Amino acid sequence: MGLTLSENASGVFGNLGYWMGTATFDAAYAVAGESLTPADLRLKNFAHISITPDQLTTTTALIPIWDDSAEKILLMEANDDAEAFIEPGTDDVSALIVYIWALGTVREYF
Repeated sequence: MGLTLSENASGVFGNLGYWMGTATFDAAYAVAGESLTPADLRLKNFAHISITPDQLTTTTALIPIWDDSAEKILLMEANDDAEAFIEPGTDDVSALIVYIWALGTVREYF
């Protein structure tokens, strides 16, 4: 896995489980995105997932995008025409940190 997960909080919210924390990327970003499954966060599925960049420690202009069908975090950057976003290719994204907030069916008790 190209991500190191760090849990800040988790538990049960109504009939859903939640997970809040960070993911730190390593230097080898896969062009097709980094896999993040519900099981990685002790959930059965994702009812909602929000991924935002850490504005305090991140110096890159990469934007995390959630690909629901592939269960991957894609990193995008502005294209030359400033109208579209493209994957960054072989950029070194080591130490890039994103915040994750996820809701889903509880897989196990926290």
